[in-house]
Amino acid sequence: LIEEFIEGRDVAVAWIDGASPATGGILPPIEYVFKTDNGRYDPFQIYDYNLKNHESDKVDLRVPAALPEDVKEKLMSFSRWAYKEISVRDLGRMDFRVTPDDEIFFIEVNALPSLEAGAGIFLAAEAAGLKNADAVFDAVIESASRRYNIKARKQSRRLERKLRVGFTYNEKRIIPGPDTDTDQEVEFDSPKTLGSIRSALASYGHEVIDLEATPDLPHLLTISDVDVVFNVAEGIRGRNREAQVPAILELMDIPHTGSDAATMALTLDKALAKRVVREAGLLTPKFFLMTSGRERVPADMPFPLIVKPVAEGSSKGVIRKSVVHNEAELRELAAEIVKRYGQAALAEEFLPGREFTVALLGERRPRALPPMEIIFTDKGAEFPVYTYQHKLEACREIRYQAPAQIDEKLREELERVARKSFAALGCRDVARIDFRLDGEGRVHFMECNPLPGLTPGWSDLCLIADSVKMDYRNLIGEILTPAIRRFKEKKKLLLQAEHHDDRTEAGTALPHP
Repeated sequence: LIEEFIEGRDVAVAWIDGASPATGGILPPIEYVFKTDNGRYDPFQIYDYNLKNHESDKVDLRVPAALPEDVKEKLMSFSRWAYKEISVRDLGRMDFRVTPDDEIFFIEVNALPSLEAGAGIFLAAEAAGLKNADAVFDAVIESASRRYNIKARKQSRRLERKLRVGFTYNEKRIIPGPDTDTDQEVEFDSPKTLGSIRSALASYGHEVIDLEATPDLPHLLTISDVDVVFNVAEGIRGRNREAQVPAILELMDIPHTGSDAATMALTLDKALAKRVVREAGLLTPKFFLMTSGRERVPADMPFPLIVKPVAEGSSKGVIRKSVVHNEAELRELAAEIVKRYGQAALAEEFLPGREFTVALLGERRPRALPPMEIIFTDKGAEFPVYTYQHKLEACREIRYQAPAQIDEKLREELERVARKSFAALGCRDVARIDFRLDGEGRVHFMECNPLPGLTPGWSDLCLIADSVKMDYRNLIGEILTPAIRRFKEKKKLLLQAEHHDDRTEAGTALPHP
């Protein structure tokens, strides 16, 4: 097909029958925003095969599209008419080019649009009130059921079949207090949190098999015969501890939720993670490591600095005195951290700006939930930090605002940097990434947590999910679903291999590879 090239931007309008009665199922327009090398708008850029399949991190999806209201209305009105005229059923996606003068050109219609995690139709559906993938699938199934006059099943078929879901975790038995001497198990989950996760998994009809992450785990996995594992285990010891369970599962070829062992090890080491995101072109505060407290301080490191253990989570080792103002304080605190935690101390430039965290769900094209701001309410604190003590219990020094009350430009930048960090670090399924602004308002990567806390009503990820009306069960389902997909892919490959073997044994001639 040879057709006139239209300068402008790529926009799509998706439709799900019954999704939005007020618009006849037409969803808000989706705009594909291309990230060019010079940051400028390129009217000759198109959403091509390479961007869709190999460089998806170079494209952001904006819903609704940044178009005048009358143009969006024209797009939706035409789409409503066109879907009806060409008899598209249940769902679809129409692609358009919109010129700089807001002239609309129809490109094509897709009656079988992508339903891969992170696809634009899910973002548009969310904006129209369908808050998760299950709701989208349910709407499509209900539409088809009405057409054939059969009763639709309310639960999405994706999670209907009963699976044996292993649940790997570390249970908290030492209750942490404000003194860092009791922080050994602060990252582990309480029995109450574990019960909440277990109940959410079971609510999908799965059989949940408890697998505490002790040295006996390989044996337990061997005898439990699980299909897939929901992993929240922090590991026992060492800078690779969060990678321990994923590595065992990968060795045993058991699909699991969350990032793989390489990413888990990489992100726990804050210095390594910062080097990777810096290499990806993102900003992160200046930093260096101290392994004794006696190292030479780089001349370009501006005080004040914040000092913390290089490979801990849950703000372990981050206390009110973590901000140091001179070399003597730096050396004293670094030596304390090395002695207390048996690892290097990370000293990094203190940034004076606002602090945010962004949660992401999905795989290759994750969905960024709206940023949450950590607001420091103590106006007398000149150098506020989000400390270990703040995360232990509610206090008047911290307030969480989800979604953050910020302008569109900052929100888009936070989500852009979050997605790029997620991709650069190789994250998968779920992650929460922390950012801080510098004095000029620029977004800096602080750290990435690919194993975020899941305590209902308390953990940052859960607060963010609550803010977009995603209940706890759906949050757990969103994390579990990609692992189930990987399990099904594995099963399909095994069946294909068995079929190949059967044909070979039967003497069937096979094509040469």
